[in-house]
Amino acid sequence: MNNTTQIIHEKMRVNEIVLSFPPKAQKLRRAIKNFAFFPHELPVEPLEVYLAKQGKNPVETAPFVKRLNDILEEKTAINEVSLSEKAAEKLREILSKEEKNVWGVKFSDHAAACGAGFEYNLEPISDPDPTDNIFYSQGVAIAVPATSMGRLLGCLIDFEEGFVDEGFRGLIKLGFTITNPNAKRTCDCGCSFGYGAASDGL
Repeated sequence: MNNTTQIIHEKMRVNEIVLSFPPKAQKLRRAIKNFAFFPHELPVEPLEVYLAKQGKNPVETAPFVKRLNDILEEKTAINEVSLSEKAAEKLREILSKEEKNVWGVKFSDHAAACGAGFEYNLEPISDPDPTDNIFYSQGVAIAVPATSMGRLLGCLIDFEEGFVDEGFRGLIKLGFTITNPNAKRTCDCGCSFGYGAASDGL
C-alpha cells in the first residue's frame, strides 16, 4: 500500500484511528499501545504528535503507519471463528502448561463492565457445553456459546507479544486480538464493543 492510498495517516488523532474502525479496533489499539505505550484512555493527539512525544522519529513512524493500514486490509472467514498461526501457536503453548485436562478454549462475549456494549473473553476449558458451537482452527478446538454466535461468527483471533493489558478479561489481556466484522462501534478506550446503535444498548 503506498502513501496515496493509506486510510490511516499521521494526521489522524490516535483515538480517531481506533474508534473509526470498530471491527479492527481492539487490534489497532494493541498495535499502537505496543509501539508507543499509553494509559487506559486513548490519546487524543494526532498520531504524529503523540509518537514524537514518545520519542519516535519519522523513520520509525512511517513503517508503523503502514502496518496499521495493513491491519485494515486483513480478511476474515465469515462463516467460522478462526485463529492466526501466531494465536494458535501461543494457545498451544498455554494449554500445554495447564495442570488439568484441557479440551480447548472458549471464546465468548459478555456485557462490558463499563456498560458500553460487550467485551471479549478467551479461556481454557476442560469440556464444551452441549449447546456450544465448535470450531477447529490451526489444530485448536474453539467453543463459542450459542448466545454469542450471532455476534462472534466471522471473528479472527490473532496474537501480538507485548504487555499484559488489564483492560481485558482472561487470555485476551496477554496479547490476543480480535477482528470482528460484526462490531459496529467501540467505547472511548477501545476495550468494549457494540453491534448496533449506542441507544440500543447492544
